Amino acid sequence: GIDAQLHDLGTALGEGVPAEEARVGDLLLIRPGDRIPLDGVVVQGESRIDTAPITGEPVPVAVAAGSNVISGSHVAKIYKDKDGEKKLWKQDGAIYSYMSMNVSGSGSLELTADNEGLDTELHLTINGGDISIYAGNDGINTNEDGVSVTTVNGGKLTIKVTGETGEGDGIDSNGWLVINGGTVVAAACANSADAGIDSDMGIHINAGTVIATGHMLDRIEDGGQNYAVFNFAQKQAGSETVTMKDQSGKVILETKPENAYSVLIFSGPNLKAGNYTLWSNEKQLAGSS
Repeated sequence: GIDAQLHDLGTALGEGVPAEEARVGDLLLIRPGDRIPLDGVVVQGESRIDTAPITGEPVPVAVAAGSNVISGSHVAKIYKDKDGEKKLWKQDGAIYSYMSMNVSGSGSLELTADNEGLDTELHLTINGGDISIYAGNDGINTNEDGVSVTTVNGGKLTIKVTGETGEGDGIDSNGWLVINGGTVVAAACANSADAGIDSDMGIHINAGTVIATGHMLDRIEDGGQNYAVFNFAQKQAGSETVTMKDQSGKVILETKPENAYSVLIFSGPNLKAGNYTLWSNEKQLAGSS
């Protein structure tokens, strides 16, 4: 169990309380040198915190009022030069790396972020695990233009952009997106021109299962695994079950997109070249392209 002491501002004396007795809504004072054993939001003051146990980054992260703290690791700020133009550095992911990030293992990670979820300056590789991301902006963002590679080799990745910032892709790579295995289910913001899977330099789906919804279609490179794309003139409601059928009427996929969408992408290891239709409650919505 957690044995760290938290200093409760809700009492007159501010005496320490065991972490397991803290309740949602409590105001907690974290003094220099204290550990941060709970998730929370900074409401007053500023400091620098050591996020190495989570991100592996050796450099302390600055936090200030309004910042999420996930066991000590989030700053929702973009720092600019004195003219307010050039981005000097940004720390706007719930888990952020200035270098590259690898996610491996068979465990689970559930991440809730008011801005971006997993964020790296260079590359991100997901090799395994059950990862769920609920993000106010991009669920995943790899930042270096024309350089970064987001790679999914295995595991299960579920992303829902909750829309607090009014925008957000499911996965946004400023370089390439490569899916070599695993399962990726990504829902972009319901109300913006964003994509479930987005890449500036190209998307490669080589294996695995991909279900991506949003309002924009980025280029998917030829030569990989078969995929189907459904485009809609009108926005389709989220949280409604849809089925994908082949020419014989056989159901190939049944899914319930989390958010409203006008583009749906599906790729799977058994998907054959052909014509497919998308249905909801026995009503045909669209044909694949």
